[in-house]
Amino acid sequence: MGTIRFLLALSVVAAHVRDVPFHVELGSLLAVQAFYIISGFLIAMVWTRKYRHQPGGLLLFYSNRAARIYILYWVVLVISIVLAQIIKTTTHNYPGYFGSQPHAILPYKIFINAFIFGSSWAYWLGFDDATGLYFTLDYTTSPYPVWSIMSLAPAWTLDLELTFYLLAPLLVNLRLRYIFGIIAASLIARFSWYALGHDVDPWLYRFFPFEIGLFLTGVAAYRLWSALALKPNTAILAFLFAGLVVSIVDYNRLGLPHGPYASFLYLFVFAAALPCVFELTRSWKVDRFLADMSFPLYLAHWPVSGIWFYFRDYLHLSSVWPEYPGLIPAIASVATAALLVIFLERPVEKWRQSRLTQPEDVAPANAVVSAAPEMMSP
Repeated sequence: MGTIRFLLALSVVAAHVRDVPFHVELGSLLAVQAFYIISGFLIAMVWTRKYRHQPGGLLLFYSNRAARIYILYWVVLVISIVLAQIIKTTTHNYPGYFGSQPHAILPYKIFINAFIFGSSWAYWLGFDDATGLYFTLDYTTSPYPVWSIMSLAPAWTLDLELTFYLLAPLLVNLRLRYIFGIIAASLIARFSWYALGHDVDPWLYRFFPFEIGLFLTGVAAYRLWSALALKPNTAILAFLFAGLVVSIVDYNRLGLPHGPYASFLYLFVFAAALPCVFELTRSWKVDRFLADMSFPLYLAHWPVSGIWFYFRDYLHLSSVWPEYPGLIPAIASVATAALLVIFLERPVEKWRQSRLTQPEDVAPANAVVSAAPEMMSP
């Protein structure tokens, strides 16, 4: 399902750089929620098929997941900070992704940038000189935008992902009725809160108790697929794969559901189609490369686009593709992601797999899916 993951990451890029000649209409909100579902599906698979039967499997799972997230994150973060300092030295200003902040907030900034945990909480925090940090239901009213202290701003989603991973070994093994019960409780809590007038950001896709239901929807999709052992023919698999691709690229023109309530119809259909997409694409080499591209693209596009837009304004380059100002940073982000895959992701992945002491394919013989590639975090 690498093509799907790449398109979802590209939809986030398009939403941030804007004004590009290609269309990925799903939008960043639904893309992030779709990633939560994919995460649940693939984490359920890798835990069941790779780690559950390993000696010391729990510690190995946690350490491999941490390596998957933090090695790439720290490399991109360090490069971004170094480039920001070089730009500050040469032009006397920081690029947009690396601004200054009040001294009182510096410890929080250092912690969440270094360790990610707690970064999503910034959307429930405000700051002013008199009060310091304070809790707020509307982060847009804060005199200082606390959320902006994350140098790799899209990495707030990793805060939720890392919490999913911490809970995954417990959640994945629950009976399906309990999994569906948690999904139902999460949806009821979400829609009840929306009914009170809170169907706005940050409650739409940043609040962990609401998003755990989507993660578990992916877990349920894997569990049901494995239990039913269905074997659709290639034509059906290809139809579902094409349907998901078209729905991501042409979401608006297809008239698919919008809004904080109706869009969940799409997300549940998306989850139901995931096992079929994985079954079709699991042996495609190009698809696997696109899968590897999605996480680096998601992280790297923020500093890449920030640097480009800074120098565009600094050097008065707004006349370069004025009708599509986001084209250059989008292309540069994809190229950067490809380099990160080749020179960083692939060597790290080889090392991570070498830590497994038993064969990967340890699932029951009637399981349809084979050993899964690791999940990229949105």
